[in-house]
Amino acid sequence: MNPLAHLSLLVALAGMVWAPGAYFSRVLTLKKWVESPGPALIMGLGIAFDLLASILYRWSGLPYWIFVVLHLPFLLPAAQDFRIRHLSPKAWLRHHLWERWSSENRRDFGAFVLTWCLLPVAAFFYYGLQPIEAYYHDEILRGAMTPFITQGFPLTDFLVYSPERFYYYYLAELFVANLAQATGIWPVEVYFWWFLLFCWSLIWLGFWSLVRLQAPGSKLLAGITFLLFFTLHGYGGPQSISHFGFRQNSFAIALNFLALFLFCRFCLSGRWFYFFLGILLSGLTIGIKTFSFLPFIPLIPLLGIWGWRTGRIKFLTLGALGAWTLLVVGVTYFGMIYHPGEESAVNFIWEPTHYWAEAYDQRIIEAPNYLYQEVKTQMEGTDWPFWRAFLMPVGFLTGFFLLGIAALPAGRGQARLLDFFWGLVGLISYGMFLVFGWFRLSHSMASVIYLVFFGAIYLKLAIMVWFAGRMQQRRGLGVLLLLIVWGFAMYSHAKVDLQHFYGPKTPYQASPDEVSALTLVRKTPENSYFLHNYYRQSGMLAQAAIAGRRSIVSYRYWDSIFQEEALYDQMMGLADRFYRGEMSRVEMQQFLDQYQIGSVFWLYRINPPLDLTDLGFRRETHTDGLDLWLREQPLPAPPANQD
Repeated sequence: MNPLAHLSLLVALAGMVWAPGAYFSRVLTLKKWVESPGPALIMGLGIAFDLLASILYRWSGLPYWIFVVLHLPFLLPAAQDFRIRHLSPKAWLRHHLWERWSSENRRDFGAFVLTWCLLPVAAFFYYGLQPIEAYYHDEILRGAMTPFITQGFPLTDFLVYSPERFYYYYLAELFVANLAQATGIWPVEVYFWWFLLFCWSLIWLGFWSLVRLQAPGSKLLAGITFLLFFTLHGYGGPQSISHFGFRQNSFAIALNFLALFLFCRFCLSGRWFYFFLGILLSGLTIGIKTFSFLPFIPLIPLLGIWGWRTGRIKFLTLGALGAWTLLVVGVTYFGMIYHPGEESAVNFIWEPTHYWAEAYDQRIIEAPNYLYQEVKTQMEGTDWPFWRAFLMPVGFLTGFFLLGIAALPAGRGQARLLDFFWGLVGLISYGMFLVFGWFRLSHSMASVIYLVFFGAIYLKLAIMVWFAGRMQQRRGLGVLLLLIVWGFAMYSHAKVDLQHFYGPKTPYQASPDEVSALTLVRKTPENSYFLHNYYRQSGMLAQAAIAGRRSIVSYRYWDSIFQEEALYDQMMGLADRFYRGEMSRVEMQQFLDQYQIGSVFWLYRINPPLDLTDLGFRRETHTDGLDLWLREQPLPAPPANQD
């Protein structure tokens, strides 16, 4: 994207997220439902408003530009804040950029921006920018959802010819689609070339807010603890650091960090609205990445009961918030993800020797982690697979546990109440490793690794925030300990692991000619379907992201929860007959018309070419080994009874 596109996205973000958040935070402050507003509260309010309002609006089917215009009133209060009469433009800028901020605020802002530039921004521009077709196919699938959200909501299946909904989580993609549609930029470009930077920046905002709440005077500690959090992802090999670069995961982490910040504010102030908004933000992550919500299942009720017992919240309010929690979680899950088919049901099955537990056990040893290996050797002859689950989080995050132990003699942090809160968060996160070690999934079995990924994220956060609070009176020692652990980890394994910020390689990367041809498919009507012969090519999903048109049939994931095997087999059989020339010309015409195919993509290396000129198509692209055919006449009316 060019600089003007980035600028338009910043304007859209300010108008559609920051402005509503700032307006609502002002109203809530006047009502004394919250304390003084800050960036974390404003962003939490703005994102929650954007997601909820856009869901309701898109269901209405009205033109999207009306939704954008409806945000204009939120800009008026913000404009009034910045309006100062009788000032020249130069004096106005000097006032807002310098004079209105106290020296302490300027130092805080400088420390925040410096860390932001050195870590999230630098990592994004070094690792995160690649051609769309080069990203891992899981990421391409998620990016491919964004243009189809702009065409209709709830999302309809775009990987196969079907009128059914696409049963998956896609609120992160909805957020991207909202901003992209407001600016006119291709949504997939926004998803891959901007969204990850936004997510990492939001994670840093949440992390900074949490550390400064626990240790208000520790700007340096906040930056160094984030250095460890951002660059050290455990002894588990490439998966954890790769998944940190997946946009759905990072967006879920960011919202949950904001939710944890709001829960901390609830603990300190007793204002129920913090609890309410925290529940909403964490509940929405079910529609972003369901596994990221798991720690909040015990945390929210325990926090609510504690608030009631300590008088911070009334019983009726607690009951209302309990109902609110069930509503948010239920509507998000059953409205988006839940698939009525029995074959999509996922259950936990007791099996301490399952593949992924054994794989991570071996990865920790190979990292190498000698302490973990020695304990395993000493426990030979015992029921190691069972006891391994208790040791795995310590082996996975050894350096972080050592820092936690080192901070024990340092004394309590300023917000002593939060020590108990972070102890509870750490204990629940530790429990996620136990579930991973003892259970496998009945379906989509590789997804069990998200228990390790999110468990490690929350456990690292709890230890780092707790460490900063304990060491704020001994900052020099705290910084020294952090740098020692960071340096040793970088020397032993983490420096090599940084390359995995690039993410895994896609099984099949389209050539430049293929990308150019796929881009031309966007010329066809949005309601037309796209026929291509990639559907048996493992991991090839870039055609959906680049072309932005629904496919007749696409590559099918093994053991997926959102694809029906019988339907794919049926459509693959029809596509096979078409591409192999096993249909008569009459059958081919009927096939193209019945399924409203507006474009046909033909790779010679997969199937020998056929001429489609007499079927109402013109050859738009003809290169060595590739044809793209586009329909010349308007699409025929769909059949009266479509299955």
